[in-house]
Amino acid sequence: MMERQQFKDLTDEQRQTCWGLFGIHDELVNTYDLYKKHYLPDHAIRFDGEHRLNDKVVQKYLFPLIHQILADASNQ
Repeated sequence: MMERQQFKDLTDEQRQTCWGLFGIHDELVNTYDLYKKHYLPDHAIRFDGEHRLNDKVVQKYLFPLIHQILADASNQ
């Protein structure tokens, strides 16, 4: 029941500001397709890894994403 309601009241701002990182070898949770259905598909980043972020993923994907978000925010 709750699953059917969880995306009901998403705003455009929430869709614009939410990013998801998804490990392609994640055997714990697979919500990549669900995320793309309710949020912006180009805000879904897939990385070569499992469920948890490791140092390599943080350096290669998370830090650049944070820098991009901050740069975009400062240009507004």
